[in-house]
Amino acid sequence: MRTLVVHYSRTGTTRALAHQLADALGADLEELRDPTPRRGLGGGCAARGMRARRGTLVPLAPLRHDPAAFDLVVVGTPIWAGAVSSPVRTFLHHHRSHLRGLACFCTGGGGPATRCSRNWSAWPGTTPGPTCSCAPPRPRRR
Repeated sequence: MRTLVVHYSRTGTTRALAHQLADALGADLEELRDPTPRRGLGGGCAARGMRARRGTLVPLAPLRHDPAAFDLVVVGTPIWAGAVSSPVRTFLHHHRSHLRGLACFCTGGGGPATRCSRNWSAWPGTTPGPTCSCAPPRPRRR
């Protein structure tokens, strides 16, 4: 079974998990890249969160892999303002009808499991198989 792990990561948390999954599954890896420059304090986090909540699509850099050529596509996203990140939403918008098998994972603090399942179910035709959510480890208090 050919597997592709597709992910978007702004801070590196989702990227690290995607790399671990790809290694464990013997999968190819595709990182979604938003070619728009980061602006404002914190890399434009507030604006990105608002776009995610609104369901706004964003430009994506061209993919290295054709998702339709894989039996399973595992998609990873951070949760922004309670929503799937805009780059992942854009990927699903453009490719959902070509995906043979779909699984997903979400990263984020504050109860990502509920948010993750709620967001995936909002996409007709992309009901994933296995779904996983992970919160980043909390720093130790000294």
